[in-house]
Amino acid sequence: MAVESRPKSITIDGTTYKIGYLDAEQALDVFHRMAELFLPAMRQVVPPAAMSEAAFLHAVESTFQRWIRGGGGSSDRESVILPLLSVVLVDGVPLDGTWRVHFAGRLLSLYKVLWAAIAHNFADFFDALGDLKALLAALAATMASTATDSSPSA
Repeated sequence: MAVESRPKSITIDGTTYKIGYLDAEQALDVFHRMAELFLPAMRQVVPPAAMSEAAFLHAVESTFQRWIRGGGGSSDRESVILPLLSVVLVDGVPLDGTWRVHFAGRLLSLYKVLWAAIAHNFADFFDALGDLKALLAALAATMASTATDSSPSA
């Protein structure tokens, strides 16, 4: 599947942005850094069936607070945010150099633009997750069936 090389236009909160692609090396670095940051947090946030809604919300809050205090900061800005903003243009100018002024008073817009850049740059990965879920479910069913078939009869 060939990837369209032209930037994608998207309007967020009244401003039109053009989102391009990170080069493969940058995309790999950004993806790995996002995985380092968010997979441990997501693992803690996935609710067991017996967990109450209040306990789940508390787990989400404590995980987010831990990430803000311990995992966020300038290294994340340099390894994730700035590379993503470098491929986002507004009026032909990359946002990595102007984001502080551009998003002043509009933090939610910044997160929306970052999410759009992530979704655009890693669309093939997100599309494959559905296939991966189906593959894992089929594998689990096969393993369960094989375990049942090979158990000794009484």
